[in-house]
Formats: sequence, C-alpha cells, structure tokens
Amino acid sequence: MRTFITRTALLLETIAGVALLLMLGVILLQVVLRYGFADGLIWGEEFARIMMIAAALLGAAVAHHQGMHIRFDLLDHMLAPPARRVMALLSESVVFFTAAVLTYFGWQFAAGNEMQESLSLGISMIVIYAVLPIGFGWLALASLRRLLETFFRPAAAMGTPGD
Repeated sequence: MRTFITRTALLLETIAGVALLLMLGVILLQVVLRYGFADGLIWGEEFARIMMIAAALLGAAVAHHQGMHIRFDLLDHMLAPPARRVMALLSESVVFFTAAVLTYFGWQFAAGNEMQESLSLGISMIVIYAVLPIGFGWLALASLRRLLETFFRPAAAMGTPGD
C-alpha cells in the first residue's frame, strides 16, 4: 500500500513539475512572439493559467503528503508532547475536513460545467476543472493518513513537526 501511495505522490509531483515547465515555456513563447514579432498565441494566457492552477493544487497536495507544506510551528515547539499531539490532531482534522469538502464541491463544480467549452483551447471544462477534485482529494487522503499516524503514535513519540 505504501508503494502505491509513494508512486501516486511521485506521479502527481511529476505532473505538477511538467505543468510548471509548460507554463514557463508558453509564457516565454508569448513574450518572444509579442515583443519580437508583434503577435501572440490566442490560447497562451488561458493555457498558462490552467497549468499554474494545476501545479499549485497538485504540488500542495504532494507537499502535505511529504510533510513539507508550509506551517506555523512557533507554538508547536513550546508545547509539551501531549499538548503537541492535541494541536496536531486539531490542525490535521481541519485540513482533512476542508479538503474533503472542497473535493466534493470541486467534483460538483467540474461535473456541472461538463458541457461548457474552454474559450480558446476548445476542450470541455470538466477536463480543466478535474484538477480541483484530484488535488483536493489527494490532499484529503494525505491528511487522513497523517491524522491516523498522529492519532496512533504515542504522545511521548511526538517529536518535532514532520517526524
């Protein structure tokens, strides 16, 4: 099971990286075309925006899975292990429930826009909006895993964040 989770995280990390590279490439191409040839790509801006959103959502989910997502840990370092555990359970619960709700409504949003087409790319918006339930769904699963690990880890074993 861990191998499947690790491979899925690696796949999503790769997709996020490719999305960033594609975004950068299209933006650079747009700059060259606009300033070098006084022309541009009709679909360039929309494509770059979609790639940025995909990279951000998938990257955030992978970062949370790896325990590398941004967090405020000033109070965490000052707490005793039992209080640190309670704080970790509360904060991870908030992340899990928020991600689960956003997964559900992300899917509803994507499915509700299935018949709409992208203005310049000409593809169904469900393809573009599918990144919402995928990104938030993976975030919810990663958060659930971290929540269960924190719950079943003894309070004395609660070291520094990210352990």
